[in-house]
Parts: sequence; structure tokens; C-alpha cells
Amino acid sequence: MKEIKLAHPSHFRTVMTTQEAERLLAAGWRLWTDTQAVNANALKQRRVRRKRKEAGQKRVTAYLSADTFAALMALKQPGETNAELFARMVKILHLL
Repeated sequence: MKEIKLAHPSHFRTVMTTQEAERLLAAGWRLWTDTQAVNANALKQRRVRRKRKEAGQKRVTAYLSADTFAALMALKQPGETNAELFARMVKILHLL
């Protein structure tokens, strides 16, 4: 089987001079080329995330127990997004 070497793009570095690039290539570094094109859906998601960041929105990720998740979903109104549900719950808590 042919050996396949992979590296995450975050492990690569950008060099600014030809001399530095030649030195690193001579030391065994490999030239990275982006061979996999980004699909249209990924581009759309990036645009949406960038717009939300620019609007000052924050991303929240949480792991909830099944019971807590079920309780939250029971409070959800028809057509309401999770973000809208959380905003409504925070508003209610501030009124208490």
C-alpha cells in the first residue's frame, strides 16, 4: 500500500521570502497545494458566520443532559429557532 502523508492546514506556515522557502524545502518540508475545492455550501456557511460575527453575535455550544434538552424543546414555540428560544428564556429570567 502506498504511504499517504497528511497534515492539517494549521500545521503549515506561510513564508515570505524565496530564500526561506528554498531553505525549508531543502530541509524536507513539502510544498502544500490546496487540492480539494471548497463547495458552494461551505462558502455560504462561511459568509453567514462572518456576517453574524460582524453583527456582534456570539456562537454558543453546550452539552446538555437528555432531560434538560427535552425540557428546553418542550418550551420551544412552533417555528422558533434555538437562538430565539434562548433569547426568550433570558428575557423571562430578567423579568423575574
